[in-house]
Amino acid sequence: MSDEPLFDLAVEFALATAHAARYRTRAELIRGQDTTDADRAQHWDRTASEHRDALRERLHATTARTVHALPDEQLPVATWQRGRIEVRAVTADGARAVRVRYTRAQALEPEPR
Repeated sequence: MSDEPLFDLAVEFALATAHAARYRTRAELIRGQDTTDADRAQHWDRTASEHRDALRERLHATTARTVHALPDEQLPVATWQRGRIEVRAVTADGARAVRVRYTRAQALEPEPR
């Protein structure tokens, strides 16, 4: 799956949230003199909620599957910030980077048998 549909959903959610906030603020400023902005705010709140649900669903579908990765040939293990150890890999098709970060204690802990 391409990243673009996921980015598009995130943008649509952000825009709907911004529109809702803008109309809600305008409605609060005129305090009941006109309900148009309050109605628009409710519309954009519903739209933002729909986009949020679609975004969550797409994110779940994208990240829920098992990833089979091979060690990164250039830098399979690296030390990271504050003494963390990072194990790096890539999917067999090279489409996705996989990184797991461990504390020093986690990295040295023997594997359970």
